[in-house]
Amino acid sequence: MNLRPDEISSIIKDQIKHYQSRLELADVGTVITVGDGIATIHGLEKCMSGELLKFENGTYGMALNLEQDSVGAVLLGSDADIKEGSTVERTKTIMSVPVGEALLGRWSTPSVSRLTAQAPSKPTSVPPSRRSLPVSSPDNPSTSRSRPALRQSTP
Repeated sequence: MNLRPDEISSIIKDQIKHYQSRLELADVGTVITVGDGIATIHGLEKCMSGELLKFENGTYGMALNLEQDSVGAVLLGSDADIKEGSTVERTKTIMSVPVGEALLGRWSTPSVSRLTAQAPSKPTSVPPSRRSLPVSSPDNPSTSRSRPALRQSTP
């Protein structure tokens, strides 16, 4: 086989010209420990509190404890198939639960998978699962978080 240098360089130039980069970045971590429905994960530096995490077996979890080197997550399913060294991927969505009239009387799992055999429904809104409450003040009693005083009935 006799290859000429100009032939080799033309082949390389042609491959460089038609090269397409398909780069996909994913924020992936590794399970350090798992037990009692809690997983400790290393490697999710950009994880947000309350964010849904997807484990390699398809189970979801919610990030709650953000530390410098690890993330603590509550599992929203069984931890039977999650082992030390399993991979975890960020979903970049904050945990939310659909609400509305269409969901009244229906059973669902913590991850809001419907357990009833009724026709599919559309929730009217999907608020975040955790949100700030208004701060009460003496000037504005309507924002008070305490229970209202019980009224005594008159005979």
